[in-house]
Amino acid sequence: MRNSTIATDVNNIKDTDDAEVLLTNKNNELQFNDGWFRRYWSNGNLRYEWEYKDGKRVDGLSYGYYEDGKIKTSIEWKDGKVDGYRTEYWESGNKLQKIHQKQYNNKGIGAMDGVFHHGPYTCWHETGEIEQRGIRVNGKEEGLKIWYNRDGTIQSEEIWEDNKLVSKTLCS
Repeated sequence: MRNSTIATDVNNIKDTDDAEVLLTNKNNELQFNDGWFRRYWSNGNLRYEWEYKDGKRVDGLSYGYYEDGKIKTSIEWKDGKVDGYRTEYWESGNKLQKIHQKQYNNKGIGAMDGVFHHGPYTCWHETGEIEQRGIRVNGKEEGLKIWYNRDGTIQSEEIWEDNKLVSKTLCS
């Protein structure tokens, strides 16, 4: 297929970015070369979209949307793999989390195989205030993690080493 948009029934796919499996044949070969991959909710609103060139995702962002059309997720891709920030949104439109991810291998076609949280992250309360900030290395908590109260003051600080809590200080 070239320069086309595919629209199919989305009721049987998971609500993740691994919808790529819909574009494969029984031999797990990608059947989509160039153009925009798009899936729609039953109400006609866009559910997913990302671009392909030469059978691979182009560098840049892929998007997922809530049924009402509001953005749900954006994921950065580089060299056909997840490499960059994943930003998720509450249904209200406020940010839910922004976390750096890195894909270390490509086991099959599933888009999220071998993906680890790797780098700084921030999570927000639904009302928009920062809830926590931290760092993950290869999917494990590492270093300083800070929890915040809704008024922006620091609730607690934690020190993590190799995904193990080493110390916790309550601040308010």
